[in-house]
Amino acid sequence: MFIVMNPWSNTIFRTIGYWLARIGPKNWSRPLAVILALFLVFGTLPMKAQTQRRPSRSGSRGTSSTLPPDVLAGAVVSFKGKLRAVDKKGIVIESADEQIVTFHRSKKTRFLADEKPVKPEEIPLETMVTVDASKDSVGDLVAVDIIWKKS
Repeated sequence: MFIVMNPWSNTIFRTIGYWLARIGPKNWSRPLAVILALFLVFGTLPMKAQTQRRPSRSGSRGTSSTLPPDVLAGAVVSFKGKLRAVDKKGIVIESADEQIVTFHRSKKTRFLADEKPVKPEEIPLETMVTVDASKDSVGDLVAVDIIWKKS
């Protein structure tokens, strides 16, 4: 199958025919070994059509393993931790496993105390808060809601 599809097969067959016409019947062992070696070498090289990647069909069946980025952009995730810092540009919390997580603030960021809006300064530092955040187009975490439970 490979020999028929190979674009070099016409050239190879002409070369083989030329060699066979030039040599006598007693001296065929060496050229035959060379020809066999050439077929082995060229037969193991992948052709361009064999190396191109084809698109997966999993998306057409509805079982895609990855979601489009615009779907994930609207997802909101909750983080719990101690409030370390609040300023006009960001919020910093320390999670239970002592990791520092930084969030950006936007115009839509809300500060809530027992589900009532409060000013950011009213939430004391070192208290447990829940930060609901989503990712922006760059991939940074943007705080949507900062929730403090007084009780």
